Amino acid sequence: MKGLRLIATGGALPGRTVTNEELSRTVDTSDEWITTRTGIRTRHYCTEGENAATLAVAAAKQALQRSGLAPADIACCVCATLSAPDATPSVACQVQAALALPENRPALDVNAACSGFFCTARRWRAACWLRWAGGTRWLSARKHSPA
Repeated sequence: MKGLRLIATGGALPGRTVTNEELSRTVDTSDEWITTRTGIRTRHYCTEGENAATLAVAAAKQALQRSGLAPADIACCVCATLSAPDATPSVACQVQAALALPENRPALDVNAACSGFFCTARRWRAACWLRWAGGTRWLSARKHSPA
């Protein structure tokens, strides 16, 4: 997208790693079948106390540290997820509060899965175009795995 520059990323993985062999105990499959068709050997599941918001906060803290930005530099917090832990407050509002982002800046969730990053980027870009965000920084976070 023209005018969009990625300056830092952050990431967070849930605490429980599930192997194909472990998955094959509950689903009619095998490590060989999954690996040859997808290349996937493990996946990560949330543990007790982990959810889209806690993972988003951890990833956003890492991205802020890597970018050298302060929370006050964030103009808009947009989070993409299909698995928000609560209907309200939104994941974005939980991230905004946990990172002490300015409360006079927009924070909103986007209901999107695989395309979530691109959906949030387009909303951020539209917000800047409308002068809603008033700046050039945004956060995007997504969690899509079973609890």
